[in-house]
Order: sequence, then C-alpha cells, then structure tokens
Amino acid sequence: PDAQVGFDTLQRVAGIGVRARVGVAVSRELLADRIRRQRLARRAFVRQQQRARGGEIACWVGRRRIEPLRSGFDEFLDLRAAATRSHVDQDGRGWIGKGPEFDLRALSPGRRRLGNILFEILDPAQNGGRSVVMLRGAREELRRLPLRVRIPVGRRAAAVAFLHTTPFAAPRFGQEVGAYVIRYADGTQETVPLLFKRNIGSWLDEPVSMEQRLAWSGRTRSGLEVRLSLLVWANPHPAKTIAAVEAATRGADATPALFAVTLLDELP
Repeated sequence: PDAQVGFDTLQRVAGIGVRARVGVAVSRELLADRIRRQRLARRAFVRQQQRARGGEIACWVGRRRIEPLRSGFDEFLDLRAAATRSHVDQDGRGWIGKGPEFDLRALSPGRRRLGNILFEILDPAQNGGRSVVMLRGAREELRRLPLRVRIPVGRRAAAVAFLHTTPFAAPRFGQEVGAYVIRYADGTQETVPLLFKRNIGSWLDEPVSMEQRLAWSGRTRSGLEVRLSLLVWANPHPAKTIAAVEAATRGADATPALFAVTLLDELP
C-alpha cells in the first residue's frame, strides 16, 4: 500500500509539472500572438492616418519606418487621358444626355474615401469636360464612345480597386457587360468579367448581391437616389509589374462607366 501511495504521488507531481510546462508554453504563445496583433494594429492605424492625409507622410512604429504610401503603392491611376465623358451634364451632352437634373454632380471631385478606399475623382472642368471612362453603349447618346480604353500602370500591386457603375440596366442578373483586362509587363494577362448586379450595377438600382459593394450614394437634382459600386480585385500575381489596365464593353445598354482606379499595396 505504501508503495502504491508513493507511485500515485509521483504521478500527480509529474502531471502537475507537465501541465505547468504546457501552461508556460501556451502563455508564451499567447503573449507572442498579442504582440504581433498589437504591431499589426499600430501599423494599420499608421496606414489609416497616412491615407487620411493622402499618403504623403512617413511614420515610425517602434524602430520601423513606415514609408509614405505615395512613394510605393496605394496610388491613383491617372484617368485624365482615358476619360471619355463628364459625370456632370450641363447641356445635355454629358453623362447620359438627360441634362443637369439627371446626372451625378452630387459626386464632388477630388480625393474621396469611398468604401474605405481612397479614390481620386476627376473634375470635368479641369479636364476638357471629361471625368469618366464611359464605354460604347447601345443607346444613341453612347454609340460614338470607344469599345475599349487602355490605362497605363507600370508598377506592381497586391490588389486593384475600381469605382464604377453602368448608365443603364441589363436584362439579366449576372449578364456580362464588359471586362477589365490586367496586362502584365511579361506579356501575360488576367481578365476580370463585369457581371451585372454581381460586381457592377446600374447607378439607379440598389445592390442585390453581396459581391456588389456599395461605395457611394447620393441624389440627383430631380431627387432620384443614385449610387456607385466598388470592385476590389485581388491580384493573383502581385510580384509581376502591371503594364496596363484595359476597360472593355460588350456594347449593350449596361456599358461600364469607370470613375476611378486605385492600386493597393495590400488587401483591404
């Protein structure tokens, strides 16, 4: 009996020791994980502050320097040369040709944070009356627009954010109305289909799919509620240099209208 008691005691002591060692190991892992999370949170906060200031400042997190966003990625693509139409219709020749009561003048130009991403909206008054890359459509007022537009890039990105809509609706949910073609410097490419009410929708319709993210909403002078969608495309080849982004249309009523593009250095 004494031997059995002694053996039982040794087992309990050994068990306590094992549990203690396991507890210490778990505590260390939890502490390391907490430190990692704190560092990531500080970095995310710094990035948020940089984006709020246009990304033009450098900051320090501990001993690590966080470079200005504008010196790396998270940059706006320059759409000035590619723009084909104005989102403000002063005389019946802008947006969809219905005049100032039926346009998107509520969307003010400049740097705007929409859908938690910083975009740059062109001012048509500063760009020869053009602020949107609108492509050819089936309606009379859109038939003279191009079927495809190329936007130079010349850098890498983890993701590309598109701010867009269609001026008219498509007859079917999920109908392909166009595409964004990502062309890499090595000659390869990726195609992003634009599917109606999946990842792009009409400026007059409410989103019905979780994939179609609402980025901005406002009202026309006539009182109609209008909106723009956000599409964030995760680049499967972030180490490759993107030579250009091409916007293409099927030429139907629901033709793409691209307002802004931002290159992201990390997924939002």
